[in-house]
Amino acid sequence: MRKTHKKILGFLSFGLVAAMTVFAATLPIPGAKAATSTVTDVIRVTVIGSQIQVDIVEPLNNDVVFTRSSQQITVDQQHAKTVTITGVYTDEDGVDHPQFTIGSYNPTDVHDTHSSTINLNEHGYGTYTITATGVDESGIIDEDVKVFKYIPATADIDDSDEDGDIYIDLDYEPGVVCSADVNVYLGGNLVAPPSPIHVEAPITRVKIPVDGFATGDYTVITTAYNCPGEGEDPTPLPFPDTDTFHYDEEDIPVPDTGGLFMGLNISKTDYLLTAIIVFFAFAILALFIVIKGRKTNKRR
Repeated sequence: MRKTHKKILGFLSFGLVAAMTVFAATLPIPGAKAATSTVTDVIRVTVIGSQIQVDIVEPLNNDVVFTRSSQQITVDQQHAKTVTITGVYTDEDGVDHPQFTIGSYNPTDVHDTHSSTINLNEHGYGTYTITATGVDESGIIDEDVKVFKYIPATADIDDSDEDGDIYIDLDYEPGVVCSADVNVYLGGNLVAPPSPIHVEAPITRVKIPVDGFATGDYTVITTAYNCPGEGEDPTPLPFPDTDTFHYDEEDIPVPDTGGLFMGLNISKTDYLLTAIIVFFAFAILALFIVIKGRKTNKRR
């Protein structure tokens, strides 16, 4: 029995050692994981940080501005520390003028929208290139560029005509503006006729027929229309031009003909009537002298 017990204990001991050996073999070797991980594992790291972005949202690229001299420049920015807006003006002759600053500011929010304005009449009609430049905390720069045109579509009152007539001088870009409607108002009421006076290019001077107008202050609103494509209707351009004039039906100016007759102003009609009267007076006088001379000769 003792030998049998010893054999059983021996087998159990051997099995226990074998089991421990197998278990030990499955345990990781210290330091082996770090070495193995650098070779077989892919480590992905995603860094989410600030990214500067600057966009000009107004005006749009290739916009055309008519008559509105005050143009708004709106910039949308993200993560910018400073934003500067500059412009370059190219006149109608194609000459580039020096760069000018429209505005600059320091955003207080991570993302905001800021607007500046530019008076286009300080520069003139032509092409404008606007650049918005942003710089973030790290000195990284982002910018956006937009180009737009400022072209004429205006109507100015000219009441200096010697006969007292009122004229409208139109100024518009050929090929862009092809027609216009001129409307005349008195106290907010449309005067008809002559309103509206329709003008087709290339006419640039329009007479307002003021005959029959009452005395008062008149407002003229001119709406320009674009040059439509084939099969399209003309579209009115934004921002109609407005001007005013005063008309006095009893105060029609008489042209100054100089200092004749003690400085009196005499019209061309007065000259003509005077000449006709003088002509007939001399003709009658001459006829009277001839007839009287014949009678005197017969008596002799």
